[in-house]
Amino acid sequence: MILKCLGSSSRGNCYILEAADETLIVEAGIPMRDIKKGLGWQLGKVVGCLVSHRHEDHARSLNDLLTCGIRVLALADVFDAANPRNRVFCKIIEPMHGYKVGGFKVFVLPVVHDVPCVGFVIEHQEMGRLLFITDTMMFEYRLADLNHVMIEANYSDAILQQNIDRGFMSPAMRGRLPGFAHGIADDERDFADDRSIGGK
Repeated sequence: MILKCLGSSSRGNCYILEAADETLIVEAGIPMRDIKKGLGWQLGKVVGCLVSHRHEDHARSLNDLLTCGIRVLALADVFDAANPRNRVFCKIIEPMHGYKVGGFKVFVLPVVHDVPCVGFVIEHQEMGRLLFITDTMMFEYRLADLNHVMIEANYSDAILQQNIDRGFMSPAMRGRLPGFAHGIADDERDFADDRSIGGK
């Protein structure tokens, strides 16, 4: 299994899990041309795309993927916000449910953001179990038997406060992000380092 990070910031998020004969896209927050380039123009290997929530830095190319005939799995809120012309390749997912996407097994976990948002436990025979979470102020679950953990967290509370104090970021962000909900909180970093994750 090869993991490719095509973008991980407020400008856009997109990751590719590339197995020997199939590919899963996680997040669609960058331009479609960049996704195609990251795939080596091999759209035929793509079995689906997971989208965690409706914000543009995660769902920007959702409609383009659907137009290419790629199945997108996301909350109903994501599809309602994107308003796709055709919903043939839209798969509405629900938290605390599992889904099969090609040879990938995906379990959906709710996380805390200012819009409905989910994380994923993704399993494949070539990599084991991977936890992916993003844009959440906390993660309340303890999961055993994880082989990999991906946490998209592009700032800390301290850096966010410093940027507000310096005028680089609007103080209005404080209200939009309950508990600074756009990145992993400092106490959650301790959780991520906890040896009990993965049963160790």
